[in-house]
Order: sequence, then structure tokens, then C-alpha cells
Amino acid sequence: MGGWWGLTLEVRRMRQLRNTTVFIVVLAGISFVGCPSIRNPPLIKAAGAGDSARVRELLAKGADVNVRNRWSDTALIWATDNGHNEVALFLLEAGADVNVQNNGYGSTALMLASQNGNLVLVKALLEHDARVRLKNKWGASALWWTAANGHTEIIQTLLDAGADVDTSDNAGETALYAAAERGATGAVNMLIERGAGVDARRSEVNYYGIRLRNSLPTPLMIASAEGHEAVVRSLLPSKADVNAKSVQGRTALMQAAFYGHVEVVRTLLEFGANPSISDQDGATALTAAIKNEHRDVVQILQRPGPN
Repeated sequence: MGGWWGLTLEVRRMRQLRNTTVFIVVLAGISFVGCPSIRNPPLIKAAGAGDSARVRELLAKGADVNVRNRWSDTALIWATDNGHNEVALFLLEAGADVNVQNNGYGSTALMLASQNGNLVLVKALLEHDARVRLKNKWGASALWWTAANGHTEIIQTLLDAGADVDTSDNAGETALYAAAERGATGAVNMLIERGAGVDARRSEVNYYGIRLRNSLPTPLMIASAEGHEAVVRSLLPSKADVNAKSVQGRTALMQAAFYGHVEVVRTLLEFGANPSISDQDGATALTAAIKNEHRDVVQILQRPGPN
């Protein structure tokens, strides 16, 4: 999705690079976390396998709890990413550094626990002074990751610990945007309740470090384009601008009409979306629906009065 947004070339390249990097890493079997092809110190290997007895044995023999592999992963990072809570908790008590960022994606144990929905480890890491606002190489924080994956309890826990509710990644996507794009209604509601800007449009950063002002769609626009009607219904009563425009002049209604999301179209009209607005090319929601032969949407938009 997103081909009709006309996002700048720089942000498309950034996203393609991010996706391609992940694909190549997985395909080649050289994942930065939890991959057996990396020559690991015994402690990291044991932690990644969840071998609690071996971890205790190695530490008793003097193994460095913060030893790293070639990607700067630690035993704590491997145990956390693989969901081995017993091992991770033992490593924390043994003095593991909770804020180590690996060389692959710049991930910390807190980011991984948050992404994976592991509330037990998130709380334990925070109790051991994990830095809640750290970001990885893509600019994504622990809150961004957990919002994108819809983990509402962890969202609340991280915000209580001081996370920035409007945190955004290097492509300009806020935590609310990430949740809205993926249809994570519970996460959207939690972020709104905690004060996230419903119309926040962080500027994307191009390859030259230049911020391109208001170049991204709003959470309402992306939720409408993706057809997430429940998210749309959460955003609109929270005073999201129903007629906000992208840099190409396209509204949430145009996006919903273009992709044929009937219920989203109905909801947007219910909340005052203006079907007469045209983009920079003169297209309206109706012409977008006609172009893509979405007959149900065409009928709704052509019908006078309330829909």
C-alpha cells in the first residue's frame, strides 16, 4: 500500500533499504540476533538456547556476563529475543548491561522484549534502569516497536516509565502512525488516551539529513488507505482532521475511495469528510472510486445527503 501517496524518492529508498536488509539477513542465515551461524562465546550460545544450567555454570567459572559476539550481541540480548525469561532474569541479577545496542540494527534488550510482547522482561529491564527512549539505527524506540505490534500493556508500561508518546522513526512515522497503519486498534486507543498527537506528521529525513516538512500522511490517512475502519472510528472522535491533505492534496476519503474501503468511506462521511475536495491533479474521491471501478463506493459518493 502507499503507491498513491507519492512519497518522496528518498523515503521510498529508505524503506526499501530497510526491508531489503531484513530480507537479505534472513535469507543468508546471518541474523544479528539468535543466529547459530555466528561464532558465539559459550555464554551467548547457552543464553540463546535457554540453557539456564549452562549459563549459571559459565558465570560461576568467571565468564564475562557482558561478553559480546562480532555483532555486539550479548547473552542478555539473545536470551531476551528468544523469550528465555529465566535466563534473562538471571543475567540481570548477575549484572548484565541492559543498554547495550548491537551493531546489526542497534537493538537493545528492551526493544526486543517490547517488540515481542514480553511484559515480564520489559518490567524487569526497566527495573534495572533500561533507557526507555533509546532508538535503533532506524530511529525506532521500544515504544514504537510495541505500538506497531499492538501490545497495549507494554505501551502503558513504557509510557509510565517516561517514553515519548509521539516518538517517531527515521522515516517520520510516529508510534500512533505505526499502530494505525497496522490496524492495532487497542494500541491506537491507548496512545490517544495518553496524549499522542492524532494529526502528528513528523517530517521524513532524506539521505542528506534534510527534513522534508509535513511530507507524510496522517494516522487517519494511512488507516483509511489500509481499510482499518475501527482505527478510523477511534481517531475521528479524538479530533483528527478528517479533511487533512497530503502533499499531493489527497484526503483520507480519497484514499478510502481509491482502495474501495466501503465502510471507511461511510465512516469518514459520517464525521464530515468533504467529497468535493480535489487533489493537485484535480481528482476527487468520486473520480478515484470510478477509476478503480469500486461501484459500491461510487454509489455512496453520488448519493445526496447523509450516507
